[in-house]
Amino acid sequence: MLQNLTDLAIPEIAAIARRLAFLALGLAVVGVGIGLLVHEAVVGIGVAVGLSLAFGNFQRVVAAVVKASKSDNPNKKRPLAMNTFARLGLVSVIALALVYFVRPLGFGALVGLALFELALLANVTVAVLRSMKAHTGGPL
Repeated sequence: MLQNLTDLAIPEIAAIARRLAFLALGLAVVGVGIGLLVHEAVVGIGVAVGLSLAFGNFQRVVAAVVKASKSDNPNKKRPLAMNTFARLGLVSVIALALVYFVRPLGFGALVGLALFELALLANVTVAVLRSMKAHTGGPL
């Protein structure tokens, strides 16, 4: 299964990013709408903030992977891991600071982060299954 993950082509990753962008935007609109309906607009805005943080992090992950793959450095994993650790730390600090200072906004942001991760997992799973199907030539 992991072998198929490494076989994903750049166009497939671009398609995943495009789908995630539209999905995140849709989820943000739905989150704000539901927040307004239940008179908790701040939570809905928090969902949009969390989705934005997660999508920005995803874009930086893709850029870092592309940069690392083009690098002549034989040890590509360490800089990539440190970069990822720093970004995740920053996103976590921002989300937890929001929870501490503006609780409804912060909890909404945590929900937005979780929604994005679920959407990312679903999109990557579909792409890997399609790739496996293409390589085997039949249904899974």
